Amino acid sequence: MAPGLHFADIGAPGITRRLIRGHWAYFVPDGKRITNREEIDRLNAIALPPAYTDAWFAADARAHILATGIDARGRKQYRYHPDFRAERDDRKFAACAAFGRLLPQLRKKVDKDLAKRSLSAERAIASILKLLDCTHIRVGNEEYARANKSFGATTLRGRHAHLEGDRLTLKFKAKSGKICRISVRDRGLVRFVKQVQHLPGQMLFQYLDDDGEPHPVKLAGKPRALDLLKKTKTLFMLLQAKESRVITEDEDARILAMKHAILRFRKRTLRDNSAPGLGRLDLITGGLGPGGAERQLSRVAIELERARREKGKVGEIAITDAPMVVVRSHGPEKQNDFFLEDVRKGGVELVELNSAKPVAPQALGVTDPELLVLLDFLPPPVNYGVKRLAKHFIDRGTDIASAWQDGGCLFAGLAALIAGVPSIHFVMRGLPPSIRRHLFRPEYEPLYRAMAQVPGVRFFSNSHAAARAYCEWLDLSPARFSVVYNGVNRMSSEGDPQAEQMWSDFVMATQDATRTVGGVFRFDTDKQPNVWIRFAARFLKENPGTRFVLVGGGRLLEGARKVAQKLGIAERILFTGNSTTVGFWFDKMDVKVLLSRFEGLPNVLIEAQYSGVPVVTTPAGGAAECLIDGVTGRVVGRCERPDLAEVVAAAGEVLETCDARTLFAAGGEGRKYLDARFSIPGMLQTFATAVLRNPAPADEAQLRRLSKAA
Repeated sequence: MAPGLHFADIGAPGITRRLIRGHWAYFVPDGKRITNREEIDRLNAIALPPAYTDAWFAADARAHILATGIDARGRKQYRYHPDFRAERDDRKFAACAAFGRLLPQLRKKVDKDLAKRSLSAERAIASILKLLDCTHIRVGNEEYARANKSFGATTLRGRHAHLEGDRLTLKFKAKSGKICRISVRDRGLVRFVKQVQHLPGQMLFQYLDDDGEPHPVKLAGKPRALDLLKKTKTLFMLLQAKESRVITEDEDARILAMKHAILRFRKRTLRDNSAPGLGRLDLITGGLGPGGAERQLSRVAIELERARREKGKVGEIAITDAPMVVVRSHGPEKQNDFFLEDVRKGGVELVELNSAKPVAPQALGVTDPELLVLLDFLPPPVNYGVKRLAKHFIDRGTDIASAWQDGGCLFAGLAALIAGVPSIHFVMRGLPPSIRRHLFRPEYEPLYRAMAQVPGVRFFSNSHAAARAYCEWLDLSPARFSVVYNGVNRMSSEGDPQAEQMWSDFVMATQDATRTVGGVFRFDTDKQPNVWIRFAARFLKENPGTRFVLVGGGRLLEGARKVAQKLGIAERILFTGNSTTVGFWFDKMDVKVLLSRFEGLPNVLIEAQYSGVPVVTTPAGGAAECLIDGVTGRVVGRCERPDLAEVVAAAGEVLETCDARTLFAAGGEGRKYLDARFSIPGMLQTFATAVLRNPAPADEAQLRRLSKAA
């Protein structure tokens, strides 16, 4: 309310009026006539129409409502204080400006729904909104249509519409009895009107239900288009109030809705997690594709389940409930089933969210009116999680929701808050998307900054390098992160018949070779496969007796083959494609080279050393944490455009000086280093201990910075 105004209780007794000898006389509630000239002038200045009956005036000149009365049609009318009206208009116009910024998104949605072929409710609503957008006619109200025979967009009858080719002409009586005639040329709108004209009933805008029955566009007695517009306006008024500023044109209202939905839980009370040990743990990600994060998540789930069945604990930490893996999809699309068989063989329970039925927030028990407004306008991945994952959390009584990778965090975070999960973990598996720009989504930073202000939220990483990068990006204290290194099994050196034959043929074709330089990576942008091929050409020039083996597949594989042919070294490189016998290929290598731009904690470096192979790598992500630089391998100077002369020299030095048999044998310096950091038992113990450790809270200064930045 505007400064200096007071709330008026129009139910309380007030000043009344009576016409005496052609002038208004005013009376206080006890019946005494007002004689003060200034007060009479004030009441006259309100200008309540003479025809109004049951007149009521506020005794307080600074009341927000100055007077009320009943008009000729029996409706109560109000006269507001000018300051209150000005403030209300300011809020209204601010909301209109914000609504205008939403219009491009709303128009895209309208055009998408209008392009559908079925006579659905969505398409009917889109037709009304298109008509409103093109013509600016009034929305319409069924009560006015019945009482006054005046019409608007939602109350138009079939008789009001005339089609002439690609032109829709509407002729109807509008407000105040004015005859309105408008023409619209819009292909989608005209196509819809043509389809509905044959439907029974008077209403122009209708849709067919699942049984093929026609219905006018109404919801609970109100036009659905009006309801949608009202919801949109309510959202923007709420966002304006929450942000305490004007929303700029380039902002996405869905992201702001997500942010403020999360911040509704900033003072949440955590339910008592009295479960002994780990409790009910869910490991959540998008799919089980052929990536390092998916491999590690599967490994954690399998090893925890094995420990639960065999010992019932990890170290001294009890595992009373089976861990569960939750994915959006484990189907064959995008190889989302790559680790599916491993997970199933490990006896791990698995949930696929794409098979779950969406559940509305109200059915989840959400009653907070502001939160419901925000939840109605979320980014698609967040909305997906709220409607599919929250119900799973509630039914299972999840104690710990461990969301892996940025995408998993995006769809799981708010869902876990709504379900009341007491401990929510965001597990980062590489450098942040602020650095890996090709993985960037605008939702990530507001998500993390908002979640960091909520009790019970923890951050994990598999390398100190990634943890530092996220802390710098999000302005978090390093104490908010727990680092749990990957647990890695030593790989079998056995191959399948196909791999053995492939190797045998390659050895015959490169009989002059005395050393083998290898690489194991996915052929995508982050791994820089073409840089690797150029390194191979340069190394071969200086070391002619060398063969190369590259293990892995991906969208850039064929391009890498072409680069090898162009450089004249295609016959010296064996491209194996994706392989399930990576250990067999490690056994054939004398040194393994990784030239990535971005990494999390690259398992392949650890696995190569466990297989007795020294390594050379760029300092991408946590790569430098995987080896003893100068002992079990070398870390070259830079990730972007690595100095190939330096890489060649490093690989040559490792081949000449590294005694792999001694270093990686039991008790060797390299083996001790690997076992201390990356063994499966060590990883499980560190993981379980970190999970149960109380999170480091953000201090007040940090909360202020997060709140301001969010």
